[in-house]
Amino acid sequence: MSKASLEIPIGLNEFDCLVRVEDSDEREKYRCPACNEYLIRREGLQNVLHFAHRKSGDCTCETVLHSAAKHLLHKVINAWIEGNNDAPAIHSRCKGVELVYESKEGSGWAGYGWSCSAKIVLPLMRNRVDECLLEFPLSTKLRPDLLLRLRGKPVLAIEILVTHEVGLKKREMLNVPWVELRAEDVIRNPIKWLPIQHNIRKFEKCDFCLQIDPSQLVKEVNQDLNLWIESWRKQWKTTPYISYQINRNIRTIRALCWREIRRWCAETNRVTPGQIHLVGDPMPIDEES
Repeated sequence: MSKASLEIPIGLNEFDCLVRVEDSDEREKYRCPACNEYLIRREGLQNVLHFAHRKSGDCTCETVLHSAAKHLLHKVINAWIEGNNDAPAIHSRCKGVELVYESKEGSGWAGYGWSCSAKIVLPLMRNRVDECLLEFPLSTKLRPDLLLRLRGKPVLAIEILVTHEVGLKKREMLNVPWVELRAEDVIRNPIKWLPIQHNIRKFEKCDFCLQIDPSQLVKEVNQDLNLWIESWRKQWKTTPYISYQINRNIRTIRALCWREIRRWCAETNRVTPGQIHLVGDPMPIDEES
C-alpha cells in the first residue's frame, strides 16, 4: 500500500493532541503521528472519512497506530504526573487458585482449584512514578516504547502491540516490571490499560485469592473427601470402583470443595467471591450450591 492511499484514523492537531478523524475539523490542519507530515481529510461514496498523506512514502498502518498509541500514552501519563489527568490503571481478571490433591486411594484430582474472575485494578501511584520517557534505553539492546521511572530508577516498561507480541527473548531481557498493551485499546481509552501480557506477579490474583493458603485448604478439603470415601465404602461394601466413582462424581467433589471454602472463609472472616468454578469445569458454583 502506498503512503498516499493509506487510510489513517487519527492525526495530531496544532497543539500536538491526537484527534480521531470523525472528531476533526476540516478547517484545521493535522499531521501524521508517525512521520509528522501534514494530512488531508478524505471521504467519498465508497470510502469512509479518513486522513491520508499528500504523497507517497514509507508510512504503514502499523507505524501510524504504534506511534499514535505511544505518544498518546506519553501525554496522558505526563499529564497525570503533573496532576492534570486521572491516574492510568491496569485492568485484569483474577486467575484464581490451583489446588493439588492426591487421595490415599490413588484417585487424585491434580490441577483443580477455582477461577473467581474478579476484576483487578492497579492504578499508577504518584509516589512511585515521577517521569515517563519515550524509547529510553534500558541497555544497549533493549529500548522499550515507554519507560516509567522514580528518581531515575526504572519502575515499569510499556510495550505497544500492533502486529507482533513481545517475544520470549525480549521477555527474558526485561529485568523490570513490564506490560504490553494493544495499540487500538490505548487509542480507544488511554487510561484503561488492558494487558496482553505482563510480568507483574501480584497482579495475577485478587485480594481474596492472595490470602488463600492452597496447601492448608487442600488438607481441609482432603479430610471431608476422605470421610465421603469411607462412607461410600461402608455403604456399598466394595473397593474396586472407588477411584472410578470419585472421578465420575466431580459434582460431589465440587460441592465438598466449595463447602470447605465457605467454612474456611467464615472462620477466618474473609469474604468469598460471588462465583467460583473448578479449573476445567465450566459450570460455576454460586453461594446457593
